[in-house]
Amino acid sequence: MAEKKNRVIMKINGQEYPIAANESKEYLIRIGTFVDDKMQEIAVYNRQLSLSMVAVLTSINIADLYLKSQQENTPLNEQKPLKNEDVHQMKSDLEKKSQSLSQEKEHSRNLQQKLSEARKENERKQGEMKKLQENLNIKDQELNKANDVIKELQDQLYESQLQVVELQQSDKD
Repeated sequence: MAEKKNRVIMKINGQEYPIAANESKEYLIRIGTFVDDKMQEIAVYNRQLSLSMVAVLTSINIADLYLKSQQENTPLNEQKPLKNEDVHQMKSDLEKKSQSLSQEKEHSRNLQQKLSEARKENERKQGEMKKLQENLNIKDQELNKANDVIKELQDQLYESQLQVVELQQSDKD
């Protein structure tokens, strides 16, 4: 039993054309619309051309698109199947690269661990430095107080020496 053909009537460049094929109606409409769009593009820029000239130019443009598309896909179609040696070589290369990647991941993990430890050590050292700075500030304050006491004692000593000198002079008089 033959497949049922789908039929559509498409308006292409102002004229109706019946299209029949085994493909779906949606596909046939896409084809008709594509051809109509291409003909309209050519007709808009070349108003003096006859319908047959527009149709020929449209055919040339569509053939150009088709051949370029075919050329782009040709390298894919011409690829030779892989030989067993090639597959084994690729597997071997893949294994080596996987091992190398695993080693790099392990190395990266080790570096991250060292970085984490270094950060913790840095935080600890900064904490120690802060405590030492606080102790230094306290010692500076104590030193300033001691200097103030020394100055007061020196002032008192000076005054005492003045009094001794005054007393010695008054005893002489």
